[in-house]
Amino acid sequence: MKVVDIKNLKQENWVQYNDGDIIIIDDISMLEKGKFAEVSVNMVAMIFCLKGSANVVLNGNIHRIMKNDVLICSPDTLVDKYALSKDFDAKIIGFSVDAVDTAMYISKNVWHNLYYVFQNPVIHLKEDDMRIMINYYYIAEAKLSLKNNLYYREIIHSLLSCLIYEFLVITDRYIINNDSLAGNEIKQGDLLFKRFIELLAKEKGMIRSVAQAAERLHVSGKYLSTVIKSSSGKKALEIIHHYTTQEIIRRLKYTDKSIQEICNDMNFPSLSFFGKFFKNQTGLSPKQYRKCKDTINN
Repeated sequence: MKVVDIKNLKQENWVQYNDGDIIIIDDISMLEKGKFAEVSVNMVAMIFCLKGSANVVLNGNIHRIMKNDVLICSPDTLVDKYALSKDFDAKIIGFSVDAVDTAMYISKNVWHNLYYVFQNPVIHLKEDDMRIMINYYYIAEAKLSLKNNLYYREIIHSLLSCLIYEFLVITDRYIINNDSLAGNEIKQGDLLFKRFIELLAKEKGMIRSVAQAAERLHVSGKYLSTVIKSSSGKKALEIIHHYTTQEIIRRLKYTDKSIQEICNDMNFPSLSFFGKFFKNQTGLSPKQYRKCKDTINN
């Protein structure tokens, strides 16, 4: 599967801005040509829908975006396919993980918000909220013509950092209205939550237990469980299972390996245990999922 990241888009002439950390795409003609179907997106991408609509399949799940919606792709998101309406128009901004880290390092709860967004990738904005966010985009776009400015890059980054912060303010409203997340205090342990998510993403489904994750992070399992629940509103094992399931789905859909080979490669103790785990998470056996994947994509 092709990987799309900021680095391999560096030489594309249809990309309006790319400095290795931030990318701006104003011309969506490549979207219309299906260039980003069946790819793995290795960045944090924000797609602001200005008009029209689109159906997008991310990690096997269908999402519909309409005017004033923002679609968020987290790192390693699998974009299976998409369909755009004839009048679809959007602005796209992509951030490297390092750029997000740098922009957000002073905010203790940023990974709390981002985790919520990654699990709920379509956020509908009020008209006024979309106007505020797009204004940051347009100011950054205007600055693109002033490349000789001494602080050109810094200005672009600052403007788009402001855009992220504005978006976090908006997502706070959703989190407050979510019973499982409301009332959580912001704690220093949010840094541990960030490291936990990074570990799961890096290990691609090979972390299976809270004890295993805690050992890698040099904390006790009880402490890790408490921090994860406080930061995300979800149990640590639930998040671990999510990452494992997504990796199994990726291998079932995009490799020709047999189910037994996938089971072995991912260090499951038996094919029976592997099948039971996957069915508990998805409602389908690995064989059923692979058989109907084309139907799901369609």
